Amino acid sequence: MNCSRIVSLVPVLQLACGGTEAFVDDGPVDLGDDVVVDELVAGAAMEDWLIQDVCADGAGRALAVDPVLGCPRGAARRDLRSGEALPYHRNDAANAQRHDSFPRPGVGSATRIVNPFDFAPFNEQGPLDGYDVVETDGAFASIIGTRDPGGLAGTFFSKRCTLDDAWLLFPRDVAGSGQTVARLSYDQWERNGRAFPGRCGGAVDSFTAWRLSTVTFGGVNGVRAKTMPALVVDHHGGGDPNRSDHIERFYFTRVYGLTRWERWNVAAAPAAGVVCNGPVREGRFVRADCRDWTNVVPNGEGWSPQAWATPYAASTRLVNGDFGQGGTRGWSSLGSSTEGRPTALGTAAGSGGGTVAQVHCNGRCSPGQSIFQDVARAGLVGRLRFGATVRSAARSAVSGELVVFQLDAGGGIVGRVGVPFSVGGGRARLTAPAFDAHPSAQRLRFQLYLNGPGTFELDDAWLAPD
Repeated sequence: MNCSRIVSLVPVLQLACGGTEAFVDDGPVDLGDDVVVDELVAGAAMEDWLIQDVCADGAGRALAVDPVLGCPRGAARRDLRSGEALPYHRNDAANAQRHDSFPRPGVGSATRIVNPFDFAPFNEQGPLDGYDVVETDGAFASIIGTRDPGGLAGTFFSKRCTLDDAWLLFPRDVAGSGQTVARLSYDQWERNGRAFPGRCGGAVDSFTAWRLSTVTFGGVNGVRAKTMPALVVDHHGGGDPNRSDHIERFYFTRVYGLTRWERWNVAAAPAAGVVCNGPVREGRFVRADCRDWTNVVPNGEGWSPQAWATPYAASTRLVNGDFGQGGTRGWSSLGSSTEGRPTALGTAAGSGGGTVAQVHCNGRCSPGQSIFQDVARAGLVGRLRFGATVRSAARSAVSGELVVFQLDAGGGIVGRVGVPFSVGGGRARLTAPAFDAHPSAQRLRFQLYLNGPGTFELDDAWLAPD
């Protein structure tokens, strides 16, 4: 299948292709009676429609439960917070794609909402994966950044050539239905070899309408049906809805953020193999594709959203930090065992699917044996944080330290933050305390030290603004 992004009058946002690999993570929630969510929507903040909710206990910890099903006693529902680990994921009904909605800092105090298009194996950025990034700076929530394997990374600019009010979704003060004509331009800057964020030009119009509705999600392929208020947005391929050749329809809910997406084409047959409920014809349009991300998959250990790389929001600066790009690109080993053999660095299939790095001393360990990656400090200011998931490949305990050094122009150390660990039969998700970028630092070195025997597995490594 050709996985290139389809481009007509207005570029298409959603991947209509991708993996059909078997589901390799924890299974979905148990099925039961259908769920109806009845909640007030008037006056909801813009971000409430864009960020998925969690159930938080009395200590503020996000729980690995589906908030639509109700929070446990003593817990309350709230938006996921920036930097907070995701305690659950949302898959489509075919378990082929994962799509969460989490906040990250943008420029200054701005908020960005990142929506990964994550095909199995999940939680790592492989060649089929991408994202959409939404801003909330302007009068409208709008999509400003996207990435897919066909067009690579691309930017949507507003009619003023700014990164706000671009691919319009809905206004800040949304209280019912409305419509407008968006004027935006698009640049596939990564494919075109231009620097981020690309070049503004070649603007087109898109009629955009939004409305509040009650929608039943799921209900197919064994996924529980969930009925809840939704903000439905239609984005037309042209400025005149009576002449547009396609519609992209987005469904936002206060519980999940972006919850469902549909593509409607003129003069087309309904797509085969699409796992969604609902009608497939609407006037002169036929539903050509659909993704419904209400199949909730708990993740008890949590997943760090900083690990999902995008230049549109504060995210990891490491290359291949989840080893989803194949091999150990971006990483180097350091030191040798007492027998004189270099530190071993390779990759293997992870127990939860996907790829992990495997590291060992290649004999009896010597002090300083490690793997590392250097990151240019360019643009990194303020508070920083880092983390990773570490596991023992043999289920016996391994001990080490995760460290970030700040290095000046001569390679001198001007800052050091470390997280010692000892991991037995399970996995440990390590997160460092926040620290300040040193004004003299030119590089940051992310380093995993092996402080004893055994084979270490490293995954989801990240270094990002806090």
